[in-house]
Amino acid sequence: GFAVVDPDTHAGKMATVFHDQVESVARRTGVARSELLGRALAHEVGHLLLGVRGHSRSGIMRAVWTDDELTRDRPDDWMFAPVDSQRLQQVFIEP
Repeated sequence: GFAVVDPDTHAGKMATVFHDQVESVARRTGVARSELLGRALAHEVGHLLLGVRGHSRSGIMRAVWTDDELTRDRPDDWMFAPVDSQRLQQVFIEP
């Protein structure tokens, strides 16, 4: 998928997840489509809420999800990394 974030205001504008890609990866890895779709949506909405186009080194906001990571299914791979979680809290706590 991808997210559109205004580079000047850091406001999230739009997010897209490609159904055909979700289907393809789900078939290839054996991961449930619903699980994969939820993760992809969380990732793209994360871009909108964080107001960033870039990616983190770990957690759900990392740029690349390998087939091995998908099938291994480590909980930390599918959560927001601590730095991203803190930034999200600031978005909703600070006016």
